Parts: sequence; structure tokens; C-alpha cells
Amino acid sequence: MTGVGIGIPLSPRLASAYTNAFNLNLGTGIRLSTQWTFWLDISLALYGSKNDPLTGGNNLNLINAALWARYRLLDSDLSPYLFGGPGLAYNENRSNNTEIYDPSTGNGSVPINAYEVDLLAEGGAGLDLKIGEGASVFLQARVAYDFTSGHFAGFAYTDSPIKVMPIEIGMIFGI
Repeated sequence: MTGVGIGIPLSPRLASAYTNAFNLNLGTGIRLSTQWTFWLDISLALYGSKNDPLTGGNNLNLINAALWARYRLLDSDLSPYLFGGPGLAYNENRSNNTEIYDPSTGNGSVPINAYEVDLLAEGGAGLDLKIGEGASVFLQARVAYDFTSGHFAGFAYTDSPIKVMPIEIGMIFGI
């Protein structure tokens, strides 16, 4: 599975400090029946600072890895579906304007100001359309609860938990 979309910040502090995110997800799954599949989904969301005094001039990057149970409501070529499950989230607060350059090696990097790994819960709904044998397209929306600590949330001007809603479109191959 591959998908792209936007990540909409739902948490009040996150929404006031960061822009909508570019969202990318990749996944793989196992089909148990025509309606049930289990998935490993990995997504990346890049939230830019829209209020530098609040964010300290930092962007927020979220990388989520979740295990989903996915249930297709109809056994047909076009079907709505529901999914959800637990996971882990990597949260990273990274400078949006400062690059560190090492002239002796020629390497440059953008400093990470804070990071942490947290528990995650995701759930959502989508629409799946079969376009060929072993291939389908999808449109889905989910809500992700990233259980950040108060320490990280206060530093990055986010909430605890962080709530985001990725809306994605993509393709599924082979399942």
C-alpha cells in the first residue's frame, strides 16, 4: 500500500502553531478473508511552523508505525471499510531555518531540538475500489492519537496527546 495526502492538526495548540502536513504512508498486509486484513502501516507527516514565536522556529515531524485490523463492509469491487489499531509514534522537533555545516567533512545537517517515542492509537474509515486483479485504489481518513508526554508537548508547543487527521489517497497492490 502506498498513499499520499494531508495531515490536519486537530489538537488546539498544534493547530495554532503548525500548518497542515504533507503525509506519506506505506504499508503491507495479510488478507485473512475477502473482508478481513491485517496491516502494518508506516506514515510520515511533516508539519511546518506557521507561528515561529510559538514553535521556536521549529517544524514537527511525526513518524507512526501502527498495526491495523481492516474490515471491508461489503464483499464487492467497491466497498467502504473500517480500520484501527495500536502503534508507536516518533515525534521530532527540528529547526526550520538553521543548518549546521562542517567544513572539514563537507556535511550539513538540520539540528533536532527534541524527540521522543510514544504510544499511538489510530482508527478510521475509507473507500476501496478494485481496479484489477490484486490492485485497488483507496481514499481514507483516520484519527491518530499520539500520546506525547507533557514535557515534549510543552517544548514543541503541541498537546498531550497530539491528535491529527490524515486524509490519504493511494493504491494497494497484491492484497
